[in-house]
Amino acid sequence: MAITRIDFQVFDVGQGSCNYVRIWDDASPRVQNVLIDLGTHSRHAECEEVMNTLATEITEESGGHIDVVVITHGDGDHYNLVLPLLERLPDATIGNVFYGTARTGRFDEVLKTLERHCPFVTPFGPSETDYDPASGTWGSFWSTGVAGNMVNLRLLVANIPCTTYLASGTNATRDYRFNTQSAVVGIEWNDAWMIAAG
Repeated sequence: MAITRIDFQVFDVGQGSCNYVRIWDDASPRVQNVLIDLGTHSRHAECEEVMNTLATEITEESGGHIDVVVITHGDGDHYNLVLPLLERLPDATIGNVFYGTARTGRFDEVLKTLERHCPFVTPFGPSETDYDPASGTWGSFWSTGVAGNMVNLRLLVANIPCTTYLASGTNATRDYRFNTQSAVVGIEWNDAWMIAAG
């Protein structure tokens, strides 16, 4: 299986994040895909169109399957469009789900819904990275392809403990902690890198 093409789409969802990676190979008609974050902070007009576009592409190109979902951290503007997308894909299957920060409140409810579509819902660990400084090499938390022609998802870093706090009790304090602990993901193919930072 040789990877022949990769597309990295960044959708406009207003304040928030939605990245969609599609991977083609020469051995399968099904497109492999990766969704990194899916959320918005407001009722951005384009979000409905984004949900419809994603649902159509996932259905037509991947048979309703999502290979990987990464939620970089537990702020709503990075996950609150997951449920609307799954409503459009009620029979969706998901290969793997990875997430940063703790499972709390509404974020935990979204992860529980994802668990109904995916047997592997996995948190990133504290200060986790796929880079090994002793050997100077990268690992990957998901990959596809064959030796010499691989697409690798590499965790640059996740869940760095927050040591600086704003005035306690404010929303800014919570948001600051979540954002500083966000996962940063690298997508590597043939020595080219794309970065998705929560």
